[in-house]
Amino acid sequence: MKLTHTELEKQLVFETGKAVEWIIESPASFSKYVRDLYEIMQDNEGKFTLSDEDEIIDFQKYAELIIDPFLLDFHNRQIQKKLYVELQKLAVGSEFYLQTQELKSQIQKYFIDLEYASGYDLEIADEIDLPAIFKAVGIQLDGGNEETLFERIAIYIKIMAELLKKKLVILVNSRSYLTSDQIDQIAELCMYSEVALLLIENVQRDFSKKRNYCIIDCDECCIS
Repeated sequence: MKLTHTELEKQLVFETGKAVEWIIESPASFSKYVRDLYEIMQDNEGKFTLSDEDEIIDFQKYAELIIDPFLLDFHNRQIQKKLYVELQKLAVGSEFYLQTQELKSQIQKYFIDLEYASGYDLEIADEIDLPAIFKAVGIQLDGGNEETLFERIAIYIKIMAELLKKKLVILVNSRSYLTSDQIDQIAELCMYSEVALLLIENVQRDFSKKRNYCIIDCDECCIS
């Protein structure tokens, strides 16, 4: 997979098992590239292009940009919608089919009894909407109450990979709040989840053979 920008002379190439660390030393360039990423995540149009096997893929659909890890939303509309789809597949599958039919029958009987007791003529749907039930009982992912920021990020990335099928996770200034060991653990999680990892930093703090590097110095020169 490759990430390109119209003003970047070097492509960011993601190899299997290796994260990419993009170091942008110039504050002006750093803010420009991060802003461009943010904008393309909002409307899917911009100067960045994401491709997989030389085929351009939907940036919003397959990439996840994490600028502020304190604002991770485990209950956003996209996650909830996909979660309900997955739960509905399970509910009507062979393992839960009979339980699901019994539940629907009990719900319909309950409202028929309620109609009789109320004295009102009620319209009751013949088919029960399972996602409506999921929403009514407040089903959502339990992923936002971890003790550490590292745990929150790890669980969020796992959700992005398994539930939303993301192909690229982008962490901005992650070294400000994660240790080198934690970065390595995040990279390993991404590898096992078959997700590419891009770390965008404003300064190089160390060197690891586990990562590929792209460095843009203060003079806007790409030196690696």
